[in-house]
Amino acid sequence: MEVIDTDSLLANTRSLISKMIYLREDYGLTPKNSHVGTAIRFSDLIELHDEFVNELTNGIIRFVYSKEKEEKIVEQLMEEGRDLPSAYSELRRRSHNKFRKSNLKGQFSELLIFYLLQYHFKAVPVLRKMKITTNPALERNGADAIHVSADDGGYKLYLAECKTYDAKGKNFNNALHDSVEDMIEHYLGHRNELNLYTFEDFIPEKLEDIVRSYLEGKSDNIEVNLVCLVAYRNDEAVSGKNQQELNDSSLESIRSAASRINLTALKKKIPNNLEARLHYVLFPIADVDDILNKFTKQI
Repeated sequence: MEVIDTDSLLANTRSLISKMIYLREDYGLTPKNSHVGTAIRFSDLIELHDEFVNELTNGIIRFVYSKEKEEKIVEQLMEEGRDLPSAYSELRRRSHNKFRKSNLKGQFSELLIFYLLQYHFKAVPVLRKMKITTNPALERNGADAIHVSADDGGYKLYLAECKTYDAKGKNFNNALHDSVEDMIEHYLGHRNELNLYTFEDFIPEKLEDIVRSYLEGKSDNIEVNLVCLVAYRNDEAVSGKNQQELNDSSLESIRSAASRINLTALKKKIPNNLEARLHYVLFPIADVDDILNKFTKQI
């Protein structure tokens, strides 16, 4: 069977990534794998909090709808008498209404991983968790997102677990351990949790057959990988006299935090055959409350 070119289905991530810096290396965590350390970019001496949040929330439409679905909705709205700007205004309103207002911290994480998986792993979103209509405030178990990418004649399926830690005393070590524990649990149980997920309007139609074959246990060319995104309050000092020094200091803070991880305890949580498939996205934030408050106002 011909492998679908998933690169052509990726969302445009350039605007968001331009407000971030990143570095791929092993961070001393797993010698078999590289991980992504990323942070909000400094422009001169100012960290681009507002611009980062603006670009993140500007992506809500693509988070909810595929390009094909977006075009159909806009066309329908214009046929109903709207001009193009008002049609997109209505589309954005509908996209915002899809967000679970009871868990905006979780939505922040999911929107972030939606873009970072596409940029850093070239993986297209295919499934997400269904809402519980009887109790919208109740969050479901299971990985936060499932993405897929074409790879060497087959596909890689990425289960993503997103954590944003803003509480005092919840340091990087705690955050990473919690994220890995949840990710391994979700991987080991994900065959029994597939009923938690649904195809939604953001799914490109030509990927459905591929994913359905995996859900039905019929696929032999899909390898599952695990991604732990940990956004955490940065307790490391970030300093510098200019933009380059501040950006370098932000990336160095990730190395410093990772160097204090209890690797012996962490590795005990990871089955040996999953170690090479486990990827970390490490995202320190100087003021998590400020970012989340700005995000909430935009939503």
